[in-house]
Order: sequence, then structure tokens, then C-alpha cells
Amino acid sequence: MSRYFGFKPPPLVYVLILAVATIGSYYAGSISISPNIIMQTSALTLSQSDGYRFRNYDTLLALGDSVTQRGYDPNTGGFLARLADLYQRQMDIMNRGLSGYNSLRALKIVQTILPKTRPPFTKRSAFPPALSQWIRPTSTASMWQHRGILPGDEKRLQMLFIFIGANDARLPSKTDSSTLEEYQANLHAIISLLRDPDSEYYSPKTRILIITPPPIGELMIQSYTPTFAADPFVFNNRTRLFAEMAKQVAREAGVPSIDLYSEIENRVREEQATGTWSSTYDGYDNYLVDGVHLNNKGNMLLFNLIITTFQAVWPEMLPKTLPS
Repeated sequence: MSRYFGFKPPPLVYVLILAVATIGSYYAGSISISPNIIMQTSALTLSQSDGYRFRNYDTLLALGDSVTQRGYDPNTGGFLARLADLYQRQMDIMNRGLSGYNSLRALKIVQTILPKTRPPFTKRSAFPPALSQWIRPTSTASMWQHRGILPGDEKRLQMLFIFIGANDARLPSKTDSSTLEEYQANLHAIISLLRDPDSEYYSPKTRILIITPPPIGELMIQSYTPTFAADPFVFNNRTRLFAEMAKQVAREAGVPSIDLYSEIENRVREEQATGTWSSTYDGYDNYLVDGVHLNNKGNMLLFNLIITTFQAVWPEMLPKTLPS
């Protein structure tokens, strides 16, 4: 057909010479193909392929104070860091432990974190009158954003840890201290955000776990804070009352709890009885790094207690049962 278009194909030898020259110049570097082009093309292919769509993971939200905040600390084997490692490619562990926060501050901040599941509620009967001012006002005409989904497709709040109370238990004269009644009401208000059908954060399937504050090692605090003896800000006996109240709220709300206070306290007493303790700090240094926050052994204890609770209450949330 080429003669009809006035074109005569070159001899085969010319074609071979041209091919060899092209290949040679490529390896010599005179002709280059940008790796960026290849990468961009591959990325475009992957992003446009439904087969490569990334599945966002459901979330465990840990709400608390500095004891929770340090749950990510690798230097002390943080319990949340251990959970994040255990649930790789299965569930995101969101740490919202905020140093210095008490239960009232936690109630305020959690409303900026929880995903909305329905239009804003219009009645607030579930909240005590004293707490109504802290429930965020919203317009009934506004629309909710995520319908129970945290930012990201199909990323739901599976669990909420409420691990707060160490600052509430400070002496009444100190900042962020709470009365037992205030602490009780604040914990119930946080739970009601997820359990009250009138709440815009209503999420009856979200699993809630209350963790009591750990005990206080008063001698350890004194060694880290020389002014503690003359101006104490917390006592272990007072912290025990708040741990008991946290368990009471869990019973009243029908949610499980971990009595971290008693778990550590009982072990300290057993170690004192058997002589396997440090007389310098009454044995609390086996579980606490500074008299308040958990050390490696304390974090491992809490991690194991969490897994034991999952096995007993929510076996469906164990890693072996979740997709990856």
C-alpha cells in the first residue's frame, strides 16, 4: 500500500541500525526517562483502581489526664503504645490524655472530639442542671458532619476509655480539684453523650470502659517535689475515694470498669508482706515512676487488665477476631 502514498519503506538494515543507536544512547545517558513520570503514572493507576482503595480503621479513644497522655511514652512502655502495636492494621488508638485536666475539662473537650451521629438534641434532661452550661449549644437548623464516623470513610468509634480522676482527687484548696459529687456528675455526663438518645453524639454501640485513677506514692512525690511535705496537693487516701466513685459510676451506668487503684495497691501490700518491695518508697516505685504516673511495670499491668477485660466482656474486639 505504501506506493499509493508515495512512501517507500527503508531497508531492514536501516531499521536495525536505528534501533541499536537508540538503545545505546539510552544506556549512555543521552536519553533519559524521568523516574518521577513512572512514579506519577503508577500512583495515578493505583489511586484510580478500586482494588487499591485503603480501608480506614475504627478507633479506640482514650480520654484522660497526664496518666493517659503518657500512655504513648515508649520509655515507660506506655499501655496505649502497647495497644497500638497490638492492633496494627486493625484499629487506631487515639490518645486524648491531657496533662492537668480534670473530669469537667474532659467533659468540655470530648465534645470537640466525638463524631456527631444525629441532628442536635433539643432536650437535655439527662444532664444535671449544674452541667447544662457545659453541654455545647447548637442550632437545631444545623446539620451534623460525620453521622457517627470520625473524619475518614468508615472510621467509627468502637471504644471509649474514661481514665480520669487523678487531678479531681487533688486537695480542695488546689486547682482542678473536684468534690466527689462533681466528679460523679461529670463522669455520668460524659457517658450520657454516647448513651442518651437525645444527644447529638448518641452511639449506643460504642463500648465504654472506666479506669480508676492509680494510687499515689506520697514518699515518691516528696522526693520529686521537695515542697510536698510542707504544702501537699494530694493524698493517697483521698485518691482512693475517687477510685471508689469511678467504680460506682460504672455500676450505675452499666459499663465495665478496671479498678487500677486496688490492683496496684493490693500488689504493693503483698510485696510488702513478702519482703519484695522497696522500703524507700513503700513499694510504690515498683509501679509508679514519680508517685503519680505509671512506670513500665505499671503500664504492663494496665495493658494486661485491659486485654483481660476484652476477653471477658468484648471478645469480639480481640485482635484475632478483627479484620486486618
